[in-house]
Amino acid sequence: MEQKQKKILGGAAVALCACYLGGAAFFAGHTYPNTTVDGKDASLLSYTRAQALITAAATEGSLGIRVKDLSYSLHRKDVLGVESRDNWKEALSEGSSFAWPLALFRRHELLSKRTLDVHREEVEKHLEEQGLFELSLPAKDATLSEFSEDAGYSIVPAETGWSANKDEILNLVEQALVSDRTELDLTDTFAVQPAVQTDDAALTEKMNARNLLVRHNFTFFIGPVTQQLDSATLNSWLVETREGATGLDYASIEAYVNGLQDRFTPSLASLSAENGGENYIVDSELTMQILCNKLGINRPARETDAQRRTREAANAKILKQAKRAAKREKNKEKAEQILREAEAKQTPAPELIATLKSEEERAADAENPILIAKLRDGIFIENLPDEAAAEPDLATPSETVRVETVGSDTITIGAAPAESETVESLNPEGQSSEAAESTEPSREAPKSLNGEVVMAKDDIFVPVLAADPEFQLGHGLTYIDISIEKQRVILFENGRKVMESACVTGTPNRERATHYGSFRINYKQRNRILRGSQKLYEAFVSYWMPFDGGIGLHDATWRGSFGGNIYKSNGSHGCINLPPAFAKQLYERVTVGMPVYVH
Repeated sequence: MEQKQKKILGGAAVALCACYLGGAAFFAGHTYPNTTVDGKDASLLSYTRAQALITAAATEGSLGIRVKDLSYSLHRKDVLGVESRDNWKEALSEGSSFAWPLALFRRHELLSKRTLDVHREEVEKHLEEQGLFELSLPAKDATLSEFSEDAGYSIVPAETGWSANKDEILNLVEQALVSDRTELDLTDTFAVQPAVQTDDAALTEKMNARNLLVRHNFTFFIGPVTQQLDSATLNSWLVETREGATGLDYASIEAYVNGLQDRFTPSLASLSAENGGENYIVDSELTMQILCNKLGINRPARETDAQRRTREAANAKILKQAKRAAKREKNKEKAEQILREAEAKQTPAPELIATLKSEEERAADAENPILIAKLRDGIFIENLPDEAAAEPDLATPSETVRVETVGSDTITIGAAPAESETVESLNPEGQSSEAAESTEPSREAPKSLNGEVVMAKDDIFVPVLAADPEFQLGHGLTYIDISIEKQRVILFENGRKVMESACVTGTPNRERATHYGSFRINYKQRNRILRGSQKLYEAFVSYWMPFDGGIGLHDATWRGSFGGNIYKSNGSHGCINLPPAFAKQLYERVTVGMPVYVH
């Protein structure tokens, strides 16, 4: 019995030893249970199979490459290999295999320390086929949108571009493959920034300027009849100055305002019929002032003939000097450079572009008295008879109309205005009592609207004048009109012709011609001796009213007749010769600063 037990124990020991040794031999070439290699389950695998698993795991899946909304991909098995190793046991074993009984109950997280081999030529080939290397996206600057009648202008956001060379792309792709990344976004890495960003200050300023200029829908009133100037029309007038400032084409504004006379012809004809055939015209000059005020724009100054001649002469002098210098220059390139520089120095003609005023100026304009319309039956008549009668320097109904004859010409002195008419007053808010009950602005001028009304934001009561046919707009209601062609002088007061006479202007030659243009009376002087340059002449005058340097209006006692074609052969030295009686009456009515229009 005892012998039998010894045999059993010896057999068990041999079996255990054999099992232990067998396990040690097995795990000398296999992985332990609960083993992961590079995160993959590799339990109880031979080192050869584990190596195959490592290689397969390293090359499975793909790398996705993104550029903005474009996608490209590389299958890892097509472009990767795992570098072969002589002994994987070192990487896959964990201590001595004789400790396997203890290792069975532990987790084994191993790293293969494998080396990936990126086949750069294959990567290049696959990405070349997909077109990544040819990809080039230009950056898009932020711009202004197309005009919308509802929203005006807005900013179209900027877009980044993209550009990279082949080697830069391949280097980053190789790094991503070796790092086992599954996604590679190259959008920001090779982004090309636009020159004009969405928040660009200059672009924002231009957008705001355009919207300030075009986001209006003006309604022009003459009584119940209206005309519209909409935002689309204003937008068609948008232009930019040479310096890039935003403005409106002034000639287009003028053309529109000047066209109101024709657009309102039926209304003006009805007004004339209601007032005994009186001639009514649209005061385009005041209308321009009102419209420009509401648009918040500066009115550009036109170049006078004298300014144009001076500018052209200066430009010609610069070119002449440059041509002489270029002719002396032996080097052809330097000679051409001299001429180009001379061209760059040329002073261009002024631009007729109406640009925005400053914010402070626009705020001040909102309080301008020209926005107050004095209405009679819903019509803005500037020179209402009752106003004319109230002016102290105008002819009154009690004034006698006198006629003088000078030579063969007739002079009219004094003119009685039409009878005055009382207008209904409005409440302090500038609205009629009916209009004051509604908070909504009226789009139609009721015929009963009378008195002073402050024009609403986009409403314009068109000013009209009861004027004589010879009256010309652009010089105010009171001015002196001198016609060289007709040899006539007319004094208009409040749009009415109150004095008229024949005259003699300067002899039409270079030295003695009377200058055309708009001027103002500089001062008034009694009993003056006029002397010509180099003492060519000397003349005593009783009434001297200069308006263009040494040229002015004055009496000419030495002349027996005026008007006709006298000026062509026996004209003055530039002054306006007048009959003495007319000169005396004109002197009494003329004020310093009064406009003078010579045409």
